[in-house]
Amino acid sequence: MNTSEYLNLIGNLNLAVMDDPTAMLALTVAWLDPLTVLEDIDDLVETDLADFYYSGDDMGAAIRVARDCFPSIYAEAIGKIRDGSDCLQVSNFISGEITDATGIPIDNYEEPAAYAFGIPMPFWGPEWHYRDFIEDNPELTALALMLGATHEQTQRSASVEFSQRSYQIAHIVQSSLWDHYDDPLHRSIMWAIGHATESTGNSSVDFPYEVGAEFQPLMWTTNDVEFASDIIREAEQILIEAHEGLRQISNDDHIKSTLITKIDEASKIVDRLNKRGKTPNDYISEDSKNPFGLRWTDLHPSTDGTTTTDVEHVQLRLDAA
Repeated sequence: MNTSEYLNLIGNLNLAVMDDPTAMLALTVAWLDPLTVLEDIDDLVETDLADFYYSGDDMGAAIRVARDCFPSIYAEAIGKIRDGSDCLQVSNFISGEITDATGIPIDNYEEPAAYAFGIPMPFWGPEWHYRDFIEDNPELTALALMLGATHEQTQRSASVEFSQRSYQIAHIVQSSLWDHYDDPLHRSIMWAIGHATESTGNSSVDFPYEVGAEFQPLMWTTNDVEFASDIIREAEQILIEAHEGLRQISNDDHIKSTLITKIDEASKIVDRLNKRGKTPNDYISEDSKNPFGLRWTDLHPSTDGTTTTDVEHVQLRLDAA
């Protein structure tokens, strides 16, 4: 067979394929979703992502997760493979695109560990039992002490401990700020208190990694990915506002003094409730966030933007804590 005859044969075969709907469908599937050709579809569905980890397949898990949860990323990744990109380039592309789209911190893990055992979640909760955390977070520590926590220090370790009473005080103060949620300053103070006492309601903000790592992980499914992304995006916003609240408390004595006044009021409320065998939880609810009537109309920055209040009172509160 000469070259001309060979080319004619190939041309006729191509025409025959194009005229056959089944063949065209098969070619389209193979082009758009090659995993259905490379693997038996039933095996593909049943394959455990951990198998990729134990087999050392750096790209397999990334491709599989992209196919299951991110069709557009999967399509781009397949295109890169056809263009000659190597496995590392493709897996890095997938990881970066997923992180950008969802906030899931895949780049914090060595692949394929990021995919093997469920969705990797970040946890930013206070690690009060680590000396470095206390030293590295003086504003958060100062707020905890304002709320009645104690700073335990030994030669080998340090920790911040909240009593049941201090949690109850924080609960009253934090909940009362919900009445002013639309005001950025009030909301930032509320989230700062929630961050210090692990009570924002967002697991990524409230729990440190050593606690979060014990949770049953979310799986790489469309619904769980959406849920994980919502948690992470909300956590990021809460932390931004909480850090702003800590900055305001630290830098503005009027704000700090106002907060301490409310803490004093909440302390008296807790003492009265405890004498009657009650707790704030008996009164605070979704429909009644501020049943004790704490007023926050006096919470605002100092008129000159600096210090205007009783610093001695603030220091006495910190010393007492």
